[in-house]
Amino acid sequence: MSFVDQTSGFRLRSIRSIRKIEPFGGVVELSSTESNMPKAADASSRRLALVRSCFVLYTLVLITATHWPGLAIKGPFTRTDLVIHINAFGLWTLLLGSTQWIRSSCCLRRQALMVGLIGIGFGWLDETTQPIFSRVFDWLDVAADMTGAILASLLLLLIWLRHNNWSCQIPDDSVDSLAQPPADTRS
Repeated sequence: MSFVDQTSGFRLRSIRSIRKIEPFGGVVELSSTESNMPKAADASSRRLALVRSCFVLYTLVLITATHWPGLAIKGPFTRTDLVIHINAFGLWTLLLGSTQWIRSSCCLRRQALMVGLIGIGFGWLDETTQPIFSRVFDWLDVAADMTGAILASLLLLLIWLRHNNWSCQIPDDSVDSLAQPPADTRS
């Protein structure tokens, strides 16, 4: 898979190999030290790949744990599983928001809303498919899943707003806006 930067014409083939596409079809191969790409962009793309890998792995673990037949969690109080549901689906929603797969072109509130709704939908889908695997559908588990997704999307919104200097508008450089700190505008 490769990505093309529209302003410079650089094609990022991997972290170490960059090609510059010439106007008439020629291609010049550059190493990452010869290119004009800053090291911070290289580090942020690796960090984003790590977050996305963690999200996929966590999703697989979460689906396995919630669908495993006969799995019961004992805790210090009667419904410990509700606290686990809130935390598990809250973490899933936080990871989903951190992957930057869900992007809104207008404002951060809509982006947080979309991430939260997807988290709620995933919690609902997870709970409704459990009877297939000899598990029990429980409305309190659904409520706990939804609570975790809502709290996580609110936390994401606060983090994104704070990172964007409390402005709801998505910055122009939205590709790396969450990976890079805001520029200092003080003179």
